[in-house]
Parts: sequence; C-alpha cells; structure tokens
Amino acid sequence: MRAHAAGRKALLAVGGAGLVDRMREASNDANRQRFVTNLVDLVRRWNYDGLDIDWEPIESMDQANLTALAKALRDQMPDKLLTIDLSWKNSNSSIENQEARFLMQIEPIFDRLNVMTYDMADNWEGWLSWHNSPLYGNSNSTPTSVASSIKAYIQVGIPAGKLGLGVAFYGSCWNTPVSAPRQAAGTAQVIAGDQDMSYKNIMTYYYDSNYAEYDTTAQAPYLSPSKAIGPFGCTFVSYEDERSIAAKGEFARQNGLGGAIIWSLGEGYMPTATNPSGLLHATRNAILD
Repeated sequence: MRAHAAGRKALLAVGGAGLVDRMREASNDANRQRFVTNLVDLVRRWNYDGLDIDWEPIESMDQANLTALAKALRDQMPDKLLTIDLSWKNSNSSIENQEARFLMQIEPIFDRLNVMTYDMADNWEGWLSWHNSPLYGNSNSTPTSVASSIKAYIQVGIPAGKLGLGVAFYGSCWNTPVSAPRQAAGTAQVIAGDQDMSYKNIMTYYYDSNYAEYDTTAQAPYLSPSKAIGPFGCTFVSYEDERSIAAKGEFARQNGLGGAIIWSLGEGYMPTATNPSGLLHATRNAILD
C-alpha cells in the first residue's frame, strides 16, 4: 500500500539462495499447478504488481521445469509483471548452446531479467583477489565484471532494455595475505560478505579514509589497511559507493539497459547519517537521471 501510495510498483519474490531444492520440488510436474495457483492467489489477494522468480542456481536440469513454471504464471497473470534473476558470467567461457536456447525460450515471458552481479570473487582456482562487484576490469585471472556479464547476455539475444545490472549494498572481506585486488590469494579467502559486510557495517566498523582506495579500471572502491581491521579482521574490503554506482548508471544508460537490481536495501540504510538512504538515492540518480 505504501509503494502504491508513492506511485511505485511492488513485486513478490519467491525463492532465493539456498532454496533451490524447494523450488525444484514445487515446480516439478506433480506440484507445479498447485504452486502456480498458490502464487497467483497470493499476488492477487495482496495486490502485488507482479512476481520475481529467484531460482538460484539455474542448472541445466532445471531449465525445463523453470520454463514450464514461467509459462504457467504468464498464462495465469497476463496483466502482471514477471521478472527473473540470473547469475553473473565468467568471461573465460561463453554461454553454451543449451543455456542460450533456454534463455531465448524464457526471454519473451519475462518483463525484466536481472543479473545478480555481486559475490563475483573468491579464492577460486586460477583467480587473483578481486572485487565483489566490479564494473570493468575482467581478465583471465579476474574473469568477472558487470560489463562482461551483461554483454554475454546481450550477445545471446536478450534485448538490453530487458536487462538489469546488479548493485550491491554490501561488500566482501578478505583475510591475510591479500591486501588489494589482483594479488595472488595464497591462503586468503573471502571470510565475510552479505549481511556481515553491509555498507552500514563497513562504514561503521571498517572505513578509514587512510585506507580508502579507488580502482579506476574496475570502477570499484576498496579498503587496503596496513593491518587487519574490524570484527572479521579484514585486510582487503571491497564495496560500493556513490562513485562506483554512478559509473554503473552511466554504463546502463550507454548500453540501453532496463535498470538495476539492488541487494539489499536495508544493508545500505544508515540511520544516524544526515541522509540515511544516501546509497539508495545515489542509485536512483545514477540509473534514472
């Protein structure tokens, strides 16, 4: 009701990280119709404007049931918005033919396909240390970026205007010996992220202007302290700020994207700040201006 009073639309999200087995069970041939009926009833009863499908991860074994679910929901709710969340892409490999065919099947069903371009680095084989949500800068040893992920989806035929890029209101905490991006990880790894490393927590417990750096290639800020800092003992903190979000907005406009997806609003809320929702306002200005 508050969203509608402000002239905004409200969508119900179903699924989420860690719930893929439940999504699979609910969407199989035996349960799909009941699942669809329940979702449609909930959307209409609570006057939502649509539904977001957050099926994580979407593996090849899921494609048929997810497609059937999406078609059934569209048939039952032709007047509502339908959106889906997609994973970021490794720039060292292209989207395979099977996945490309799947994407072309579901694209007409959905109004927006949002790419979750965050959690894009860790101590994975052959990788250097890297940012949580870099706009640019992907390479063989840092094979993720917002730009390369978005362009991978455009190249298989998804219209740019249907794509949304990801903005993270949280960051990642690496431990020693990593102290900056593009370093050999050794025994280091990402030891904290979503929730624990919310923007609020980073600004409260970790940020110090003496440690603050900005990667102009990746368009991403980070902290590079001389010693372990904060509750998790971080030696490299990757996060978003107004500058990196503005760069993402510029990229979105230049490439004709449909918008952005944020994870998650509460993590960017600073109740004691002069502008408690400064990061959210920065995102709105970057994407819509």
